[in-house]
Amino acid sequence: MQTDIDKIDEYFKDLPEEQRSQFKKYFESLIYFNSKVNLVSSSTLEIAAKQHFADSVQGIQLILKNNQLSGTVYDFGSGNGFPGLILAIMREDLALCLVERDVRKAEFLKHVAAELKLNNVVVFANNFAKLDKGSITHGITRALGSISNLIIQMNSLFEPGGNLFHFKAESWSSEIASCPTQVFASWDIQSLGQYTLPESTVERSIIRTTRL
Repeated sequence: MQTDIDKIDEYFKDLPEEQRSQFKKYFESLIYFNSKVNLVSSSTLEIAAKQHFADSVQGIQLILKNNQLSGTVYDFGSGNGFPGLILAIMREDLALCLVERDVRKAEFLKHVAAELKLNNVVVFANNFAKLDKGSITHGITRALGSISNLIIQMNSLFEPGGNLFHFKAESWSSEIASCPTQVFASWDIQSLGQYTLPESTVERSIIRTTRL
């Protein structure tokens, strides 16, 4: 399969070489395991450096520009590891809890974390509803569900002032418009800004939802 793995150094030349090397190893594992577990579609696997890695890196950079993260960050519906594993590589000082209820995908996440020697990663192979109530300060999610559904379902998990960051396409505003009115009594919703994927006009956004 022809992929854009060689674009990693070009796209992320501002990052340390060690991190770019880890991205490439992660990419190799993704290609190998994707034939056994449906981690990403075959069409996006061919452009994974742009579609998955660049999206994760740019989104994380936007989050870090606007927020101080510390302690444990939860990646909900981690699945293929984007963006949780990318954040773990970029910020070794943070603890990442990758939440994934699909056992096969959870095993993939464990494999990559071990392969890359990411000692700051743990995998929670269960439904996020099993997490302790009021235990979460920072969370991230990408392609798991709509903003309104997620914050309604996760309402009890976040402590007051806790943030859940959503990686979203251009249609995020319609998701906000469809939120039930009562959601805004418990959550503040703000856009942190947009970014454009490399060699593309596709815009992506980071939406921060804060538990009131």
